[in-house]
Amino acid sequence: MEAKVQRDVQRVAADTAWTKLIVPDEAELDVVAGTVALWPHDADGECITEIGWMALPEFQGRGLAKQDVRTLLELARVDGRWRLIHAFPALSGSARRTPSRAGPAAPPGSPREAKRLPAFRVWGVFRA
Repeated sequence: MEAKVQRDVQRVAADTAWTKLIVPDEAELDVVAGTVALWPHDADGECITEIGWMALPEFQGRGLAKQDVRTLLELARVDGRWRLIHAFPALSGSARRTPSRAGPAAPPGSPREAKRLPAFRVWGVFRA
């Protein structure tokens, strides 16, 4: 775990990954409800971008992670370097799956849709 955290810190410092804190109230910046992160990921030899989120149990069910997933997807779209973003939410716990509905899925019948796994989402965040 320590090596993973060190790798994550290095990626954020190099701006090759993003980790954002979920802060439920701007008046209380020391209260953190969880995180939303975006990082490069190797999937079967292909480098993809993955998004993940975690909300502490006492903050789940309030829509905080869903809102911040949408915000991070919008930041990624504006940034322009992230193209397709994949999510692999846990298969249990409805609160964990909810943010995966925060953006559009691959269109039915598209090559991306055909490769989807259960509980898998792909978002295109192309610049306007």
